[in-house]
Amino acid sequence: MTARILVVDDIPANVRLLEVRLLAEYFEVLTATNGPDAIETCENGKVDVVLLDVMMPDIEELLSGNFASEDTTPKVLLIDERKSSVERIQKMLRDRADLDVTHDPHAGFFQAAETSYECVMISTAFADFDPLRLCSQLRSLDRTRFVPI
Repeated sequence: MTARILVVDDIPANVRLLEVRLLAEYFEVLTATNGPDAIETCENGKVDVVLLDVMMPDIEELLSGNFASEDTTPKVLLIDERKSSVERIQKMLRDRADLDVTHDPHAGFFQAAETSYECVMISTAFADFDPLRLCSQLRSLDRTRFVPI
């Protein structure tokens, strides 16, 4: 069974690029260009993986919403290498105990692989970072094969 991946980015070219690349790997791909559309997509169907641009203009609205139906409460790990971005996101998420934010990307990746997080959001703005390669590597491991990223 292939994973259903939601690609969320406010830049249509980025969405299309990831969509084409993921379709070539036989993933089922859903897309959204803003927070409300992403939340609606998650509420309307089972989404296994969320690839999210953490620096989207309406990220506050997206993170204040819920990525899951009422019967599930996923834990979400936001990873970003810029400490200023992390601090901004932490301020937005004061009331969300189910979300964890770190500014150390390497520690975050290992933590996501070793703990029981149900969803991982990774900024694609890292220098020399290939998010598709990371997703492919996580998908190849039994313990993280079905963890949304």
